[in-house]
Amino acid sequence: MQKTSKKAIVQRKLLHLALLFPYSVYWYLYAQLDNVYTANIFLFSVLFVFFLYEYIRLDLGLRVPFDTLVKPKEMNAPVDGLNLVLAGLILHNTIPFPIAFTAMLMGIIGDAASTLGALLGDWKVFPESDNKTTWEGVILTFIVNITIGISVLGISWPVVPMALFAIIVETMVTNIDDNLVVPIIVGMIGLILSYV
Repeated sequence: MQKTSKKAIVQRKLLHLALLFPYSVYWYLYAQLDNVYTANIFLFSVLFVFFLYEYIRLDLGLRVPFDTLVKPKEMNAPVDGLNLVLAGLILHNTIPFPIAFTAMLMGIIGDAASTLGALLGDWKVFPESDNKTTWEGVILTFIVNITIGISVLGISWPVVPMALFAIIVETMVTNIDDNLVVPIIVGMIGLILSYV
């Protein structure tokens, strides 16, 4: 059963934003308690829950919570949240914490801002295509991403390119899950620019 109404899209984005809760626990364990091992065990546990959810939904074909909100392209593939957790594990175990933290927030909150802009906006970036990205969404996402970047990294020059690359990747990538690609590319950009 598929819902494609604006209400369903908002509900999906609220689920997307709900990933801030496990990430908040992870970030607290990692940054505040300085316990990387426990933080990684926690995030791997979240990933295991996603694997279990997808096994029950995809392999066993059973009903699961929120299955009516699954996107059409995810009917026979894993939901976005799984890739977002994978991106978090990759980033937090390969690049410095502040950059990984910023990239993940841009991937979670920036993505929600982009969708909100697409729902409320009328001025499409690619008017002749199926891409639903609107200029209103681009502007809102840029403001949100800049705010995230400054909040975490301070007023530093990598913030603007990170915010821009998040928008470019979010806008241009249509067949690869942006929940995996956006945080990883933004994190890589932040890492490279932190050494320049």
